[in-house]
Amino acid sequence: STSVSTVLRKRAGDELRRAGNLTGLCARTAVNLALLAIVPFYVLWQYSEQVFALVFGWQWVEAGQIVRILSPGIMLEFIALPLFVFFIVTHNQRYTFRIQLLSASLLLTSLLLGRFVWESFVVTCMLISAALILANALAILAALNVARQVRPVVAALPTTP
Repeated sequence: STSVSTVLRKRAGDELRRAGNLTGLCARTAVNLALLAIVPFYVLWQYSEQVFALVFGWQWVEAGQIVRILSPGIMLEFIALPLFVFFIVTHNQRYTFRIQLLSASLLLTSLLLGRFVWESFVVTCMLISAALILANALAILAALNVARQVRPVVAALPTTP
């Protein structure tokens, strides 16, 4: 994700200057990241318990369950994080702050509910996964929305005295 973000920031700036919008680049990036992530995360989601048991031993099956529970949220995070570049390039960092605040609030609520209401580690992981899914889905939608609403910016020429 970090490597993609670095490359994407330069491409987004170039695309904004060239085409005046970022809709295509944002959508292509989201789709390509989803295509890149779908197979490995599907394998984790489907077979993590067996893989953990095979590689680490049967005492690690529960860790495989946790990976299975968390994998959809982590997959969406893999897609969403590079898209935060579009908030920077379009000078809409307020979205980053709001999404991060929402994410932190949801995660804290998940931890508290899982621990003190349901008193279950597995339920806590399910709540955390749901929080990740919600926050990252909103981040992806916000990035697509910001990319669609970009207007070309014409820099003011400096005046000479």
